[in-house]
Amino acid sequence: MAVSSRAIAGDARQEALNRLIDALNADTDMVLVAAGADADALAPVVWARAGFLVQIEETASDSEALRVMLQDVLNRGRDAALVAWLEDQAVTAELAHKLVIAYCRAGDEVWAVRPERNGQAVLIGRRMIEKFLRGDKSSTVDQILAANSTHVLTIPAASSGTATSQGS
Repeated sequence: MAVSSRAIAGDARQEALNRLIDALNADTDMVLVAAGADADALAPVVWARAGFLVQIEETASDSEALRVMLQDVLNRGRDAALVAWLEDQAVTAELAHKLVIAYCRAGDEVWAVRPERNGQAVLIGRRMIEKFLRGDKSSTVDQILAANSTHVLTIPAASSGTATSQGS
């Protein structure tokens, strides 16, 4: 799942979206892209890479857009989402793969996997999705993860294979 951003405009936005969808496609079942007023401009880029466009209110905050996207993930029968923001140029196929592998190996008590640096992509499971959807409407992903830190696995940004529980 990719969440679009208003911070990038025009051709740079489409290039960033191309890179992000390519990074997510290798290890995910589907890519959902949130789009507001720019939906018509982004549609060809999304559809060319077999993604799905989710219409978001033009005035929606990032938290509101994320709620719409996470509800769409559940509506499509999925139990987890790899959430990535368009302006995060650090999301690569390697990072997406590391997040998926760590989540699959983690066990039932881990509801989310994230890199060490806040604001990067995060893989969240059904329990964390539900916490976010039921939580304070203005809460950010980082706030929800912090409130449930005992269930968050943090993986190093470097390519070493070790991981730590954020709540430890």
